[in-house]
Amino acid sequence: MIQKDSLHTFRWLVPAGFILLSPLALAAAPVPVDDSRTVPVNKDITIDVLRNDFDPDGDSIFIDSTTSPAHGIITVNGDGSIKYSPDENYLGADSFTYTLIASDEQVSETAATVSINVADTIVTPFTAGRNDRSVASALDDMCIRLTSTPEDELSSGSRKTLERCEALLELSATDPDRIDGIVNKIGPEETVALMRSNSGATANQSSAVGQRTAQLIRGINRFSINGIAMNESLTGGAAGDDSPSRLGFFATILHEGAKKDTTDLESGFDYDANGLVVGADYRVTSKLVAGGAVGWTQNDLEYSDDGGEVDTDILNLIGYLTYQSGNLSLTGQLGYGTSNYDSKRHIQYEEPTSTLDVTAQGETSGDQIYLSTSAEYLWSHEALTLYPYARAAYLHSQIDGYTENEAEGWEVELGEQELDQLTLSLGIQGQYALSYEWGVLTPTADIALMSEAFADQGNVVGRFAFDTDPNNVFEVEADEEDQFFYQAGIGAVSVFTNGLSTFIEARMTGGYSDVSAYQLLAGLRYEM
Repeated sequence: MIQKDSLHTFRWLVPAGFILLSPLALAAAPVPVDDSRTVPVNKDITIDVLRNDFDPDGDSIFIDSTTSPAHGIITVNGDGSIKYSPDENYLGADSFTYTLIASDEQVSETAATVSINVADTIVTPFTAGRNDRSVASALDDMCIRLTSTPEDELSSGSRKTLERCEALLELSATDPDRIDGIVNKIGPEETVALMRSNSGATANQSSAVGQRTAQLIRGINRFSINGIAMNESLTGGAAGDDSPSRLGFFATILHEGAKKDTTDLESGFDYDANGLVVGADYRVTSKLVAGGAVGWTQNDLEYSDDGGEVDTDILNLIGYLTYQSGNLSLTGQLGYGTSNYDSKRHIQYEEPTSTLDVTAQGETSGDQIYLSTSAEYLWSHEALTLYPYARAAYLHSQIDGYTENEAEGWEVELGEQELDQLTLSLGIQGQYALSYEWGVLTPTADIALMSEAFADQGNVVGRFAFDTDPNNVFEVEADEEDQFFYQAGIGAVSVFTNGLSTFIEARMTGGYSDVSAYQLLAGLRYEM
C-alpha cells in the first residue's frame, strides 16, 4: 500500500545506444595551425593562413577572431587570407594570433600564432652553401631595391627582373622550403667548369706531345718503336735501322671522358672531349731535337640535373726540346693557346602562377700558357725496359668576363677568371718488346702519382645584369683541388717497315674525391 503524501522515487535503466544526441553535440572543433613568414622591410605580405588549417568533420572554416601585432597592422580579407603591413622601417620579429569558426558554428579550442620576421633579406635565410648564400644575398639586396623603385624608373630588363623577384618573394612567404633549390638554379656556379675543361684539354694535348718527345729520346742511338727503345735487332722482316733520321712527323687523336659529382660549391657534369695533335721535329745534333706541334680539342660538357651545357674549342701551339746524355734524358715544352666557350645554363622552376623555363646563353674566350719539364732514366734487361720519371707542369689560364642573355630577368654578368696551377708527377713506365714476321709489337704500362702542388683559382665575381646597383655583387667559388691522385695506363706500339709506327693507349685517372676520368690516345709517327 502506498501512503498518501509520501514521496516515492522510481529509476529506469536505459541502454546508451537508445540515447539520441544532437549533431552539434557530436561536432569537432576546427584546428588552426601556426604559420611563419618573412617579409621585406616596408613591404606588405598577404598570408593564406587557412591553407594548412583543417576541420576534422570536413566543414568549411573561417577566421573568427584575431589579435593585433605589436609592430604592424593586419586586415582580414574576404577569402580568409590576412594582410600584414609592418610599421615603417621596422626590422625584427612580430606576431599575431587568430581563432577559427566552422560552418557548423564550432569554434577552435586554441589560437594559432603567425610569426613574422621583418627583414632586409628575403631568400638568404632559406639557402645553404657558400655560393648559394652569396647569390642569395645579392638577390635580397636587388629585389628589395627593385620593389621599392617606381616601375616607370626601371628599364625593360629591370622590370623583367622585378617580375622574377616578386614571384620569388611570394614563394619565400608561401613555400620557403623550395627557395634553396631555386637559388641554386638561379646562381651561375656552373661557370667554374669552363676552367676545368680548359686545363684538362691543355694537359691532354701536352701529354700527346710528351708521347712524341719520349719516342725521340728513346730512339737516340737505338732502334725506336714509337718511343719504345729496342736493344735487340729485329728479325723476320721488321724494318728500320739503328741510325736515327733527322726529320720526323707525328699525329695523335685524343678522346677524354669525365664525370664530376655535384658538391656544395659546384654543379656536377659529364663531358666528352675529342682532339687532334700534329707536329714535326728536327734532330739538331745526336743529342738535341727541337720541334713544334698544333693541338685542337673540342669539348662537350653537360651539367647534371638538366642544368645546361658548355661547348669549348681549344687551340694550342706547343714547342718542345729533348736532350739526352747517356741513360738520362730531359725534355721541355712551352705552349700558348686560345679558347672559345659557348655556355647555356638551363633555369627551370615553378613560380606561383606559371613555370619559368629559360636558357641563359653566353659566349666568351680566353688564353693559356703552358710550361712543362721532365727527366727520365733508362734501365733495361733484354726485352724489358723501365723508365722511372719525374715531371713538373705549370699552367696559367685566363677566361674573359661575359654577360648572359635570354634568361627572362635572371641574366648575370660574370667577371674574368684566372687559374695558376702547378702539377707534379712521379712515375714509371715499363714495356716488353715482341718480335714478329711483320714487325715488332710492344705492350706498355705505366703508373704515376700526381699532385696539384699549387692551384690558385680566384673566385668568380658576378652581378645580376639588370640590377640598378652595379656594386651589388656575388662570388662563385670552385672546389679545392685534390692534393694527391694517380694516373695509370696500358697500351701497345707497333713498328712497321719504311719508318712507320703506330700506337694506342688507354689511361684512367683516379683518387679524386668527386671526379672520375679516362683518356684514349692513338697515333702514328713517320721518320723521313
